Amino acid sequence: MTMFLTLSKLLAVGLLVPTALPDDNVNQHSTANRPQERYRALVREHQDALSQFWQIYQAIRNAEARRRFYNQRYPRARLFIPKFTAIVDAAPHDDAAVDSLIWIVCNGGYDSAVDRAVVRLTQEYAASPRLGEVIPRLVPSLVHSLSPSAEDLFRTVIEKNPDHAAKGRACVALALYLKEEAALVRSLKGDSPEARHLRGYYLSEADKVLLEKAMRKDPAELDQDAVAASERTLKEFADVADYLQILAPAAQARLYDRGSPGIGTGAPHIKGEDIDGQPLDLLKFRGKVVMLLFWGDWSGPSRATYPRMRALVTRMNGKPFVLLGINSDTDRGSLRQRIKQENLPWRSWFEGSRAGPIASQFKIPGWPTIYLVDPRGIVRHKWLGPPDGEMFDSILDELIERATRDSAAGLPAGG
Repeated sequence: MTMFLTLSKLLAVGLLVPTALPDDNVNQHSTANRPQERYRALVREHQDALSQFWQIYQAIRNAEARRRFYNQRYPRARLFIPKFTAIVDAAPHDDAAVDSLIWIVCNGGYDSAVDRAVVRLTQEYAASPRLGEVIPRLVPSLVHSLSPSAEDLFRTVIEKNPDHAAKGRACVALALYLKEEAALVRSLKGDSPEARHLRGYYLSEADKVLLEKAMRKDPAELDQDAVAASERTLKEFADVADYLQILAPAAQARLYDRGSPGIGTGAPHIKGEDIDGQPLDLLKFRGKVVMLLFWGDWSGPSRATYPRMRALVTRMNGKPFVLLGINSDTDRGSLRQRIKQENLPWRSWFEGSRAGPIASQFKIPGWPTIYLVDPRGIVRHKWLGPPDGEMFDSILDELIERATRDSAAGLPAGG
């Protein structure tokens, strides 16, 4: 039986900005010449540049002026890659070197520097404790980067890292990577409008050679390799408890083997009524980044996300983003009262139960579950449970940046 591992932490698939900012208790006398301080300062510089850019961008009302400002001033990650590479070259034996390469992998998108960073991590840092700690979080970025060296990175860490837990994490990461890569390759080879949009997106963003290499892969073979990696994890590394939160086989099958939308695949069409009985159609939001939140007021973890979701909607005001819920409560009237009391500023399809048609279509294993869908309707990230705050913000900002860039370039969102 297929035994795919589901990790609430690892299903937070998406970009990572590792060790983004120094702690408050960092020694104030530490010199700026220390590699880790240089790394942190550079991460802060990039984050500050993004924050300042968006403040100015949102204040510009003329669409053409906004487009020009974006094209001329957006602080793209590739502008920072040489600075992070310089840290690696200057201090190759410091943890800051590993962190810098990880930053490039997680933020470099489809730049050729990403594959070079992957190769360097593989050849020079496979035994690094730092890489062993964070390697599962590289999965989504590596899937989307089309890096031909990604699989070798996971396998080399399994082989060469001396730490048993690191080997286990890398084995989990390999299984997840191969499964998501299989889903992406299937989508790239498809003939649906979503597949054509996806190929067009990669052709506009990535190296054509990388896309051709990816499309030559056999998704069935990737699935088989993913099964082998998952079974190896269960056999050799099941004791790595903090990373191997293994679901029961039935839940694994629901999530992985029976049609749950995978990363890189088109989101199923959702059409129905919202909580107030008004029509709600996912296609109406094509052209925006859509966050699909499967939630219920009956669910304690769902309720715990309310403050964060309110803040998110406020932060995304004016950007190409919309939060849409799929609600699983049973009493529509009581739910309306709760929405008013909690001031929840998003619309939701009303399912009336946890086994509603939308949740069943998505094979939802628990609440809350979150999907991020890009402007072309392609699933880019998914979470089982509330996502990590810093990681989620980085992921979402990257998708918003892509949506804004496509809009500025006049690229169609698809239909």
